[in-house]
Amino acid sequence: MSPILTIGGVAKAWEETGNKAIKLTEIDYADILRERAGTGKTKVLTRRAAWLIAHGIHPAHILLITFTKKAAGEMWRRVQEVNPFPTQKIQGGTFHSMANSWLRQHGHAIKLHSTFTLMDESDAGSMLHLLASKLHLTRIKGFPDKRTLMSLFGLASNSLTPIETTLEHEFPQYSAHTATILNLHRQFVDAKWTQQRFDYDDLLLLVHR
Repeated sequence: MSPILTIGGVAKAWEETGNKAIKLTEIDYADILRERAGTGKTKVLTRRAAWLIAHGIHPAHILLITFTKKAAGEMWRRVQEVNPFPTQKIQGGTFHSMANSWLRQHGHAIKLHSTFTLMDESDAGSMLHLLASKLHLTRIKGFPDKRTLMSLFGLASNSLTPIETTLEHEFPQYSAHTATILNLHRQFVDAKWTQQRFDYDDLLLLVHR
């Protein structure tokens, strides 16, 4: 392991937070990540990154990832301020931006083209509605509209829960259409793969795959 760095920026990152010293090697990060806004999560993670650098971990081998662009930018900026190797940047971004990057680099492993198109919610909804129309599902009384279907499919994807289970627990009013919805979902997935067009929910699901 490399010697501990004593550069001022790194040393400063070990200071006490408020009235309580943080032992960077004894942090329960699962608890920290569940804390509400404004409780110092970014500060603690920044200092943890500084501790790793000071103990021999190269900045390029550290990944900081969060949900929003604003939070990701702020976290990355703070870490770079204490990074003694500014030309070797720490990796970071949102879950979706990093997933997008990884899939374009390594997606060939799951037969994904590096030039795949990322659809926004409107485009994905239009694709789904077109498929439903071709199957004459939009004429069925009581059949869920595209917004409801997108919510259903998104919830199932993000929770890694089968469509039928999500339908039963969250959208029981449409349970009579389960078989039809499952068929529509299969065709929706097939169309996205054929056209190499995916939505934001797919990014995380594809990385998990």
